[in-house]
Amino acid sequence: MKQYIGQRTDKEFCERNLVLVNGKELKHYVMHSPDGFEWGYGGSGPSELSRCILIDYFGSISEANKYYQKFKCDVISKIKGISWVITSDDIKNWLINNNENNQL
Repeated sequence: MKQYIGQRTDKEFCERNLVLVNGKELKHYVMHSPDGFEWGYGGSGPSELSRCILIDYFGSISEANKYYQKFKCDVISKIKGISWVITSDDIKNWLINNNENNQL
């Protein structure tokens, strides 16, 4: 099982928020926000985070692109606070509950 862990950083000392996957930094595939990842609202930083988490989860950009905006709205935009954890099981359950064909 993978764990995605987000931590807000002190912007004075670090340019971006830290997101780890099982202890390694989440790869940033820039599409919406060259400034990096954000959460807790519905903007470009949360879109970027949602997309990159799903790219890592699926191992596929095209598969992630099908779901990331809805994942952002349902999950990433609702995160409150300076730190959080999302597991691969959480993502799987979200996908099952949001896939009308339930083929996942």
